[in-house]
Amino acid sequence: MSAKLLDLSTLSEGQVRRVKELRRAFQRSLNHMPTTIQRTLIDRAAVPTAKAEAAALDPNVCANDVVRLDNVAERARREMYLVLQATRKESLPTFRGMFGEVQA
Repeated sequence: MSAKLLDLSTLSEGQVRRVKELRRAFQRSLNHMPTTIQRTLIDRAAVPTAKAEAAALDPNVCANDVVRLDNVAERARREMYLVLQATRKESLPTFRGMFGEVQA
């Protein structure tokens, strides 16, 4: 994904607000503070999603651009959810799993 697509300075005030809302929503699905990698994936999903939503509402944007932006946003969200689900399945080992049954 290009750096230009993730540049927040090109977003309007409403789009920046929407990016923040999306970040919060994606973080809430984690139920914990995101790691640096998770935060990066959340940003990579939130920014194109906000841009695609804005483009879909803009009558001056051609349909091809809307479809392309939406596809970029969908791929970013899919990648984010796949990584977040994979890290969620990796649970910490239990005491019993590490040491077995404790002999008294």
